[in-house]
Amino acid sequence: MARLQRHAGYAVVFVAGLVATLVAADPLAQLGVSPREANEQLMSGVTAGNPPFGAGVTAFKKLSPAVRGTVMTDLFAWAKTTTSSSAFKTAYTAYRTRQKPEAPEFEGTVDQELQKSQAKQAADLAESRKILASLPANQRKELEDGLRQAEAMYKSPEMVSMMRQGIAADRQSKQERFAQDTKEWEERYPVTPQPLIAKRLHRLLDATGDVDFTAKLVSRGGRMAFVDPALEEKSSDWKMAYRAGREAVSAARLAATSWLKELGM
Repeated sequence: MARLQRHAGYAVVFVAGLVATLVAADPLAQLGVSPREANEQLMSGVTAGNPPFGAGVTAFKKLSPAVRGTVMTDLFAWAKTTTSSSAFKTAYTAYRTRQKPEAPEFEGTVDQELQKSQAKQAADLAESRKILASLPANQRKELEDGLRQAEAMYKSPEMVSMMRQGIAADRQSKQERFAQDTKEWEERYPVTPQPLIAKRLHRLLDATGDVDFTAKLVSRGGRMAFVDPALEEKSSDWKMAYRAGREAVSAARLAATSWLKELGM
Protein backbone atom coordinates (compact mmCIF):
# COMPACT_ATOMS: atom_id res chain seq x y z
CA MET A 1 0.00 0.00 0.00
CA ALA A 2 2.89 2.31 0.69
CA ARG A 3 3.95 2.09 -2.94
CA LEU A 4 0.47 3.01 -4.16
CA GLN A 5 0.27 5.89 -1.72
CA ARG A 6 3.67 7.15 -2.85
CA HIS A 7 2.37 7.45 -6.38
CA ALA A 8 -1.05 8.83 -5.56
CA GLY A 9 -0.07 12.42 -6.25
CA TYR A 10 1.21 11.54 -9.71
CA ALA A 11 -2.31 10.93 -10.84
CA VAL A 12 -3.21 14.57 -10.34
CA VAL A 13 -1.99 15.66 -13.71
CA PHE A 14 -3.17 12.62 -15.57
CA VAL A 15 -6.56 13.01 -14.04
CA ALA A 16 -6.46 16.68 -14.90
CA GLY A 17 -5.52 15.73 -18.40
CA LEU A 18 -2.89 18.39 -18.72
CA VAL A 19 -0.49 18.02 -15.94
CA ALA A 20 -2.26 20.70 -14.09
CA THR A 21 -1.37 19.43 -10.68
CA LEU A 22 -0.29 22.70 -10.06
CA VAL A 23 -2.04 25.62 -9.24
CA ALA A 24 -3.74 28.74 -9.09
CA ALA A 25 -5.14 30.54 -6.14
CA ASP A 26 -6.03 27.98 -3.45
CA PRO A 27 -4.50 25.00 -5.32
CA LEU A 28 -1.21 26.88 -5.35
CA ALA A 29 -1.27 27.25 -1.60
CA GLN A 30 -2.49 23.71 -1.01
CA LEU A 31 0.02 21.99 -3.26
CA GLY A 32 2.94 24.28 -2.54
CA VAL A 33 3.96 24.79 -6.18
CA SER A 34 5.23 28.05 -7.65
CA PRO A 35 3.44 29.67 -10.61
CA ARG A 36 6.57 29.29 -12.72
CA GLU A 37 6.82 25.57 -12.07
CA ALA A 38 3.10 25.19 -12.64
CA ASN A 39 3.30 26.86 -16.05
CA GLU A 40 6.34 24.82 -17.07
CA GLN A 41 4.61 21.56 -16.22
CA LEU A 42 1.40 22.63 -17.88
CA MET A 43 3.34 23.29 -21.10
CA SER A 44 5.00 19.89 -20.78
CA GLY A 45 1.63 18.28 -20.27
CA VAL A 46 0.10 19.93 -23.31
CA THR A 47 3.00 19.37 -25.69
CA ALA A 48 4.13 15.92 -24.59
CA GLY A 49 1.47 14.55 -22.28
CA ASN A 50 4.05 13.94 -19.56
CA PRO A 51 2.83 13.69 -15.98
CA PRO A 52 4.87 15.57 -13.38
CA PHE A 53 6.84 13.79 -10.72
CA GLY A 54 7.51 15.46 -7.42
CA ALA A 55 5.73 18.78 -7.51
CA GLY A 56 2.68 18.82 -5.32
CA VAL A 57 2.74 15.07 -4.64
CA THR A 58 3.26 15.21 -0.90
CA ALA A 59 0.57 17.83 -0.41
CA PHE A 60 -1.88 16.00 -2.64
CA LYS A 61 -1.49 12.75 -0.70
CA LYS A 62 -2.54 14.54 2.46
CA LEU A 63 -5.80 15.82 1.01
CA SER A 64 -9.05 14.11 1.91
CA PRO A 65 -11.00 12.51 -0.97
CA ALA A 66 -13.55 15.31 -1.01
CA VAL A 67 -10.90 18.01 -1.07
CA ARG A 68 -9.09 16.21 -3.89
CA GLY A 69 -12.23 16.57 -5.97
CA THR A 70 -12.43 20.29 -5.23
CA VAL A 71 -8.75 20.79 -6.00
CA MET A 72 -9.17 18.92 -9.28
CA THR A 73 -12.00 21.22 -10.30
CA ASP A 74 -9.87 24.24 -9.42
CA LEU A 75 -6.93 22.84 -11.38
CA PHE A 76 -9.05 22.45 -14.49
CA ALA A 77 -10.32 26.00 -14.12
CA TRP A 78 -6.73 27.23 -13.80
CA ALA A 79 -5.53 25.15 -16.74
CA LYS A 80 -8.35 26.37 -18.97
CA THR A 81 -7.72 30.01 -18.10
CA THR A 82 -3.96 29.67 -18.48
CA THR A 83 -4.03 27.90 -21.85
CA SER A 84 -6.40 30.56 -23.18
CA SER A 85 -4.04 33.40 -22.26
CA SER A 86 -1.92 35.23 -24.81
CA ALA A 87 1.19 34.49 -22.74
CA PHE A 88 0.66 30.74 -22.97
CA LYS A 89 -0.11 30.90 -26.69
CA THR A 90 3.08 32.89 -27.27
CA ALA A 91 5.10 30.41 -25.24
CA TYR A 92 3.54 27.51 -27.14
CA THR A 93 4.38 29.10 -30.49
CA ALA A 94 7.98 29.56 -29.36
CA TYR A 95 8.17 25.94 -28.20
CA ARG A 96 6.65 24.72 -31.48
CA THR A 97 9.14 26.74 -33.51
CA ARG A 98 12.04 25.24 -31.59
CA GLN A 99 10.87 21.75 -32.54
CA LYS A 100 10.65 22.58 -36.26
CA PRO A 101 12.99 20.49 -38.44
CA GLU A 102 15.86 22.35 -40.05
CA ALA A 103 15.96 22.36 -43.84
CA PRO A 104 19.04 20.68 -45.34
CA GLU A 105 21.72 23.03 -46.64
CA PHE A 106 23.86 22.29 -49.69
CA GLU A 107 27.01 24.01 -50.89
CA GLY A 108 26.40 25.14 -54.45
CA THR A 109 24.96 23.00 -57.23
CA VAL A 110 25.40 19.27 -57.76
CA ASP A 111 28.16 19.94 -60.29
CA GLN A 112 29.90 22.33 -57.93
CA GLU A 113 29.85 19.74 -55.17
CA LEU A 114 31.16 17.19 -57.66
CA GLN A 115 34.01 19.48 -58.62
CA LYS A 116 34.87 20.01 -54.97
CA SER A 117 34.96 16.27 -54.41
CA GLN A 118 37.17 15.73 -57.45
CA ALA A 119 39.52 18.47 -56.26
CA LYS A 120 39.86 16.75 -52.90
CA GLN A 121 40.62 13.43 -54.57
CA ALA A 122 43.28 15.08 -56.72
CA ALA A 123 44.82 16.73 -53.62
CA ASP A 124 44.84 13.40 -51.80
CA LEU A 125 46.60 11.72 -54.73
CA ALA A 126 49.15 14.53 -54.93
CA GLU A 127 49.89 14.11 -51.23
CA SER A 128 50.29 10.37 -51.71
CA ARG A 129 52.81 10.97 -54.50
CA LYS A 130 54.86 13.18 -52.19
CA ILE A 131 54.99 10.37 -49.67
CA LEU A 132 55.97 7.87 -52.39
CA ALA A 133 58.82 10.07 -53.50
CA SER A 134 60.44 9.62 -50.11
CA LEU A 135 60.39 5.83 -50.34
CA PRO A 136 63.18 3.64 -51.77
CA ALA A 137 62.84 2.98 -55.51
CA ASN A 138 62.24 -0.74 -55.00
CA GLN A 139 59.15 0.06 -52.91
CA ARG A 140 57.63 2.71 -55.15
CA LYS A 141 56.73 0.88 -58.34
CA GLU A 142 53.81 -1.16 -57.08
CA LEU A 143 52.40 1.76 -55.13
CA GLU A 144 52.79 4.12 -58.09
CA ASP A 145 50.91 1.69 -60.28
CA GLY A 146 48.11 1.65 -57.72
CA LEU A 147 47.95 5.43 -57.67
CA ARG A 148 47.76 5.62 -61.45
CA GLN A 149 44.93 3.13 -61.48
CA ALA A 150 43.09 5.06 -58.80
CA GLU A 151 43.51 8.33 -60.69
CA ALA A 152 42.33 6.78 -63.95
CA MET A 153 39.29 5.31 -62.19
CA TYR A 154 38.10 8.51 -60.50
CA LYS A 155 38.59 10.48 -63.72
CA SER A 156 36.70 7.98 -65.86
CA PRO A 157 33.33 9.11 -67.28
CA GLU A 158 31.62 6.19 -65.58
CA MET A 159 32.95 7.12 -62.15
CA VAL A 160 32.21 10.82 -62.64
CA SER A 161 28.64 9.92 -63.62
CA MET A 162 28.26 7.67 -60.55
CA MET A 163 29.57 10.40 -58.27
CA ARG A 164 27.17 12.96 -59.73
CA GLN A 165 24.24 10.58 -59.35
CA GLY A 166 25.28 9.81 -55.78
CA ILE A 167 25.37 13.49 -54.84
CA ALA A 168 21.98 14.13 -56.47
CA ALA A 169 20.45 11.09 -54.76
CA ASP A 170 21.80 12.14 -51.37
CA ARG A 171 20.33 15.62 -51.77
CA GLN A 172 16.97 14.22 -52.82
CA SER A 173 16.96 11.82 -49.87
CA LYS A 174 17.64 14.66 -47.44
CA GLN A 175 14.90 16.80 -49.00
CA GLU A 176 12.41 13.93 -48.73
CA ARG A 177 13.41 13.29 -45.12
CA PHE A 178 12.93 16.99 -44.36
CA ALA A 179 9.49 16.96 -45.98
CA GLN A 180 8.47 13.91 -43.93
CA ASP A 181 9.85 15.39 -40.71
CA THR A 182 7.99 18.63 -41.41
CA LYS A 183 4.73 16.76 -41.95
CA GLU A 184 5.18 14.88 -38.68
CA TRP A 185 6.06 18.12 -36.92
CA GLU A 186 2.89 19.81 -38.18
CA GLU A 187 0.80 16.86 -36.99
CA ARG A 188 2.50 16.68 -33.60
CA TYR A 189 2.51 20.42 -32.98
CA PRO A 190 -0.54 22.10 -34.53
CA VAL A 191 -0.53 25.87 -35.02
CA THR A 192 -2.61 26.36 -31.87
CA PRO A 193 -2.48 24.25 -28.69
CA GLN A 194 -6.21 23.52 -28.64
CA PRO A 195 -6.03 20.25 -30.63
CA LEU A 196 -3.34 18.98 -28.26
CA ILE A 197 -5.41 19.95 -25.24
CA ALA A 198 -8.36 18.06 -26.70
CA LYS A 199 -6.13 15.04 -27.28
CA ARG A 200 -5.04 15.01 -23.62
CA LEU A 201 -8.64 15.37 -22.46
CA HIS A 202 -9.83 12.50 -24.66
CA ARG A 203 -7.02 10.35 -23.30
CA LEU A 204 -8.24 11.09 -19.80
CA LEU A 205 -11.82 10.16 -20.61
CA ASP A 206 -10.84 7.02 -22.50
CA ALA A 207 -8.64 5.75 -19.69
CA THR A 208 -10.91 6.49 -16.75
CA GLY A 209 -14.30 5.35 -17.95
CA ASP A 210 -14.13 1.95 -16.29
CA VAL A 211 -11.94 2.47 -13.22
CA ASP A 212 -13.02 0.13 -10.42
CA PHE A 213 -12.42 2.11 -7.26
CA THR A 214 -13.61 -0.83 -5.15
CA ALA A 215 -10.86 -3.11 -6.45
CA LYS A 216 -8.95 -4.83 -3.66
CA LEU A 217 -5.20 -4.87 -3.18
CA VAL A 218 -2.95 -7.50 -1.69
CA SER A 219 0.73 -7.66 -0.82
CA ARG A 220 2.48 -9.74 -3.42
CA GLY A 221 6.23 -10.12 -3.82
CA GLY A 222 7.00 -7.14 -1.63
CA ARG A 223 4.61 -4.80 -3.43
CA MET A 224 0.91 -4.04 -3.47
CA ALA A 225 -0.98 -5.59 -6.36
CA PHE A 226 -4.59 -6.03 -7.37
CA VAL A 227 -6.30 -9.18 -6.17
CA ASP A 228 -7.81 -9.52 -9.64
CA PRO A 229 -4.91 -10.42 -11.97
CA ALA A 230 -6.75 -8.85 -14.91
CA LEU A 231 -6.46 -5.43 -13.28
CA GLU A 232 -2.68 -5.78 -13.17
CA GLU A 233 -2.81 -5.67 -16.97
CA LYS A 234 -4.53 -2.30 -16.99
CA SER A 235 -2.66 0.73 -18.33
CA SER A 236 -0.57 2.98 -16.13
CA ASP A 237 -3.13 5.73 -16.73
CA TRP A 238 -5.91 3.52 -15.38
CA LYS A 239 -3.85 2.66 -12.31
CA MET A 240 -2.98 6.30 -11.64
CA ALA A 241 -6.66 7.19 -11.81
CA TYR A 242 -7.40 4.40 -9.32
CA ARG A 243 -4.82 5.85 -6.94
CA ALA A 244 -6.17 9.38 -7.32
CA GLY A 245 -9.58 8.23 -6.11
CA ARG A 246 -13.20 8.39 -7.16
CA GLU A 247 -13.79 12.01 -6.16
CA ALA A 248 -10.78 13.36 -8.04
CA VAL A 249 -11.50 11.32 -11.15
CA SER A 250 -15.20 12.20 -11.17
CA ALA A 251 -14.36 15.89 -10.92
CA ALA A 252 -11.77 15.57 -13.65
CA ARG A 253 -14.10 13.73 -16.03
CA LEU A 254 -16.85 16.30 -15.51
CA ALA A 255 -14.45 19.19 -16.16
CA ALA A 256 -12.85 17.45 -19.15
CA THR A 257 -16.21 16.76 -20.77
CA SER A 258 -17.27 20.37 -20.32
CA TRP A 259 -13.96 21.68 -21.69
CA LEU A 260 -14.16 19.44 -24.77
CA LYS A 261 -17.63 20.79 -25.51
CA GLU A 262 -16.27 24.33 -25.37
CA LEU A 263 -13.42 23.36 -27.68
CA GLY A 264 -15.82 21.64 -30.05
CA MET A 265 -13.42 18.70 -30.28
